[in-house]
Amino acid sequence: MTVGNLTLNNIQQENIDWGVGNVSDAHFYVWLIFAGIASIGLPGNILVIVCFLFSPHLRKWKESTKISLYIISLGIVDFLTCVNVTALYVFGSLTTRFMSKNITCKLFGSMYFYESMAITSSWHIVVVALERYLAICKPLYHRIKLTKYKMMPMIGLCYLLGFGTVNLHEPILFHIDESGTCSTSFFEQEIWFQKCQAISFFAVLSFAPSMVILPLYFEIIQKLRQASKGSQINKAVFKVVKTSLVVFIAFVVCNYPTAFFWMWDVCWENPIDFSGWFWQGLMVMMSMSACINPLIYTFSIPEFRLAIFKGIK
Repeated sequence: MTVGNLTLNNIQQENIDWGVGNVSDAHFYVWLIFAGIASIGLPGNILVIVCFLFSPHLRKWKESTKISLYIISLGIVDFLTCVNVTALYVFGSLTTRFMSKNITCKLFGSMYFYESMAITSSWHIVVVALERYLAICKPLYHRIKLTKYKMMPMIGLCYLLGFGTVNLHEPILFHIDESGTCSTSFFEQEIWFQKCQAISFFAVLSFAPSMVILPLYFEIIQKLRQASKGSQINKAVFKVVKTSLVVFIAFVVCNYPTAFFWMWDVCWENPIDFSGWFWQGLMVMMSMSACINPLIYTFSIPEFRLAIFKGIK
């Protein structure tokens, strides 16, 4: 069976298996980028979780907005993604034996866990945009009705969409073959199945969240413009909106190209070389989204910077 200009046997022999490979087989500076992503993302997201949970310096900021719960949950998702990146890309040679176990092949070698985290992150950003919309355009409802008891099910829905929708087929189609390699039968399936999966993955990761987020931010910006004309705009509210919007833009830049080109190549039956520079670059971009949020918070939330520096001191 041919995957683009490579056969499945070639993919197995070259140890690239959807990105799960030996470090010696990868270009060193690509490996170095993944190592940098892990080095920033792991401690960065731990800082996000700890600071937003326990730092007194963020207390007033958390009282003025209700998105801290979503930021903590998103930090957990990004941290676990960085753990996955570290295992698959940074220490790929050490995880080869780990991947030989059938259950780990199905969950991690299949990229099921990795892609599920990406979808979960995407819908977290949708929920943040919805919270900002309610805070600015429906302040009374936001203040009285939007409680933690209503926010928790929304977070649960993000995880359900991430782990229980379009990529459920991956643990089924990945297996340990006769040579002991973690391999897939995805490209042996009917072409209509391949196309439906690619389109649905793009829709759930990229298209559907954007169709929800963009109208919300349009309404938010319109409301803020009206408030600015009457000199009624709250600078703190504006900064929170700016931060959440930057997080959304960063996620779009990092994740959407991978979903789009996967859909494009599968639907048009283009050659797919997962070991080539193009797809390696897309995987780097997708992984970067897991380490970029702590940097955004550092530059855009003064209280978060203060929490870090006070914690260090």
